[in-house]
Amino acid sequence: VRGASRQDRSPPMLVGRFPEGGTIAPGDSLELLFGEGMERVIPVGFWVGTDSTQALVGEWHWPSPTRLVFRPEASLSPGEYRLRGRGWLLADRAGLALGDSLVDLSFEVMAPDELAAFGGRVVAPGAIWVTARSEKGRYLTRADSVGAYLFEALPPGEYAVHAFADVDGDGIHGKGQREPYAPAEPYGRRPALVELAKGQVVEDIDLECR
Repeated sequence: VRGASRQDRSPPMLVGRFPEGGTIAPGDSLELLFGEGMERVIPVGFWVGTDSTQALVGEWHWPSPTRLVFRPEASLSPGEYRLRGRGWLLADRAGLALGDSLVDLSFEVMAPDELAAFGGRVVAPGAIWVTARSEKGRYLTRADSVGAYLFEALPPGEYAVHAFADVDGDGIHGKGQREPYAPAEPYGRRPALVELAKGQVVEDIDLECR
């Protein structure tokens, strides 16, 4: 029995977007996440300006084949935003256009005095990276030479916080391996979420990496 290969004709799909409603800080980027690897083209003229949507000016880049990031040319002013993008400008590696022909985003940009901040100190050897993650996004910062770190201009909400010692200097948490043997890089996670209200600053979120 001869087998016949069939060409994949399923269009790629959008599996996530940031923000997806809710609030963001004026300097935050916008992100689109895809269910498969995409052709890394820059979608010139992506945003559609209408009576009810804004066409933002900025730069696109692909951190990975499944993640497209848009950084506005200038920090967004406080207020509500409704965006619509031409999804058909994006295609996978087989040339199939995105299944979502139009991509909608809506969110609110908070005023600077409504944003929150938190920081603390991480006990770990060498260079230290700290991550704060919430339903509104993921934020990354590097601790200083004594392990002190600070996240500023965050939308209020709940944040999971973790850190790792970047022993090999590649900026990625190494989980270790058997062959050839390499130990996992020290890692620490705060058991409880950090809860931030509007304008709140918390300074004692300490962690230890082991």
